[in-house]
Amino acid sequence: MIDLCWRLALKLLKTVLIVASVILQCMILPAWLLWNSILQPILIHFISICFFAAYLTVYFKGHVLKKSYRMSVYLYGLILFVFFPGFGWIGMLVIILMSGRLSQSVKAGLYDDYEEYITEQNKSAASLESMSVMMRKARREISFEPYIDIINGNDERSKSKVIEKLSKIISHNSVMLLKKALTDESSDIRIYAAGAMTRIEDSIRDKIRLVQHNVMRIGTPDEYFDLGDLLSMYAHLGLLEEKLENYYFNLSLDAYRCSLAQDPAKPHAIVRCAQCLLDLSKYEEAKELLNSAMDILPDNEEIMILRSKVYFRMNNFTEVVKCLRNIKMNMLGEEQKRIVEFWTAIS
Repeated sequence: MIDLCWRLALKLLKTVLIVASVILQCMILPAWLLWNSILQPILIHFISICFFAAYLTVYFKGHVLKKSYRMSVYLYGLILFVFFPGFGWIGMLVIILMSGRLSQSVKAGLYDDYEEYITEQNKSAASLESMSVMMRKARREISFEPYIDIINGNDERSKSKVIEKLSKIISHNSVMLLKKALTDESSDIRIYAAGAMTRIEDSIRDKIRLVQHNVMRIGTPDEYFDLGDLLSMYAHLGLLEEKLENYYFNLSLDAYRCSLAQDPAKPHAIVRCAQCLLDLSKYEEAKELLNSAMDILPDNEEIMILRSKVYFRMNNFTEVVKCLRNIKMNMLGEEQKRIVEFWTAIS
């Protein structure tokens, strides 16, 4: 409450200072015409500059100057203000309005580009990364200020916009950024972040209920597969405690098994089912499932790579090399190629 009152008082003070400064600027010409002397307009102009300087001092007190483009904008505005009495404030106002429009356009592009990035990351639900690893990876792949830097910054307005965007993106990365926002100094940002996480959880739960209804009504392999994906995604989001995560991994595993019971040769269901077994540390079951799958789909690269992961978790590095040796490199992404080249070079 004290923090809110203090911020309101600062806003009121800034408003009074800038309004007083502009009013004094508007009085310069009437003062010159009234007194037919330059002394009074100079005095009024000097007082107006003092008010404007006080406004800038209060404004930038709560900002990190090296990261604020507004510092340069107001500096140019101050030059106009000082050297063009009576009219400089109009030029300053134009500069500020134009810079604000430009800033909004840049940020809008930033939000959209990063939303596309984070959505792409969500395609691999099995890829879990710690917050620090995720942040480093994002910085490598994006050449401009991402959501991460906004969350770590001091601009509450930008943070609230980012949090609103993240609340609509159901992904592990979104939750990690919102958890970071939960540690923010501002109580308002912490409340926004908590609300955003609640909306993400409500959204994924609604999707699960809808698909569960379809499963009970239709029960096709695809419906079970979709249900398994949603349950697995919920477990991977980072919203749940470990016991609840395992509970939803088991539910996801049951859904994938139901899908495979109706369509045993469904490659994606085999992979997802094996991944769930990995998440639950059931390595032997995962190995048996994938070995059986190789009899049906001997050339499936995704199954081969997942088999290598299972053997890696079991510390059977000889089998890891055997699994990766026959993979066709042209079907892999760059990161997967590096992994395969590393292990095959060992042999």
